Amino acid sequence: MSETDDELDTFLAAALASVLGCELYRAEVERRQDAVRAAQRDLGEALRANLVLGQAGTRTPGQLAEAWPELTMGEKRAVVRAYVERVTVT
Repeated sequence: MSETDDELDTFLAAALASVLGCELYRAEVERRQDAVRAAQRDLGEALRANLVLGQAGTRTPGQLAEAWPELTMGEKRAVVRAYVERVTVT
């Protein structure tokens, strides 16, 4: 996340509005702000996944499966994200 923050800060500090024009400058700022928000969202999801897995503690996969109906949707998503890197639908 620090990398996206740094890129936004560097871009803003460069004061390129007069070089790029208002519309392009604004679009580039928005693009970098979107990247920062995405990084913040990804970090939040990773932290939630760690929390859920930490709460799972010494529970076996079977015990986690038993607790599954009691988990919130956010907790379920965090557990799945912690174990599944990618799903391809064909």
